[in-house]
Amino acid sequence: MNTNLIIVEGIPGSGKSSTASFIAEYLQSQGVQCELYDEGDLDHPADCESMAYFTREQFDELVVTYVEYEDTLRSALLANGKHIFLSYGKLATDSDLPEELITAISKFDVYELPSDEYCDVILQRWEQFSAKQANRNTVVIFECCYLQNALTQLFVRNGEDPEYISRHILNVSRAIERLDPILVYLNPLDVNETINKVSKERLHEWLDFVVCSHTEQGYGRTRGLNGTDGYVEVLEARRSLELDILQTLPINVVKIDNPQSNWSESHRKITEHIQA
Repeated sequence: MNTNLIIVEGIPGSGKSSTASFIAEYLQSQGVQCELYDEGDLDHPADCESMAYFTREQFDELVVTYVEYEDTLRSALLANGKHIFLSYGKLATDSDLPEELITAISKFDVYELPSDEYCDVILQRWEQFSAKQANRNTVVIFECCYLQNALTQLFVRNGEDPEYISRHILNVSRAIERLDPILVYLNPLDVNETINKVSKERLHEWLDFVVCSHTEQGYGRTRGLNGTDGYVEVLEARRSLELDILQTLPINVVKIDNPQSNWSESHRKITEHIQA
């Protein structure tokens, strides 16, 4: 294999999950050792799902407030230079910490950080992952988190301008360049049709959540968007920006237009690039 990292990206409903699984199964069939990390994986080596970020002073204050749980908190922290991370998602699952403490930790969620600080924290996560992954003989497959997470945070939520977002993505791209990454971008031609289809396959609460999160903050709010039509409009703008960014990246990009029209052909194109 000529790559240590394969990333699958695209808007919701574009087929990221099934495509990432297909790639993992294909590599395994070829005798290639690989690891697949789905969206929201609490053990993700580069993402920050349900993860809090503290300065050392903030963490020390937390320990003083909840001194009876100090050992558990200190054993769970990930300290990297000036950054201290706590996975409150894993703590909620794997420990007996009270809900009050989990809530207190969640208020420091990485995705609550201002844009500049968020970019700094995320870039360091990618740099640390890249340094470790460069010395491994395993291909890692990420379902999104490279474009989607950054665009959701910086564009959808914070309403940052395209140049700012592109600069962050380029910094991350440079951090992982040593891994010779392959980015598989799934590009359905009709966003509205894609969302209508996926909304019928998922719980109604999912659509309520994404509509709210995309129209009541950042890009959507400043433009007065609302409802499913507003959500689709935000996604169309996000995709347009992603397609522009793809043209500037210093990594191998495999763009699959309208993948749902013929998944067999789409998979063939993907395997061709993986083998190249």
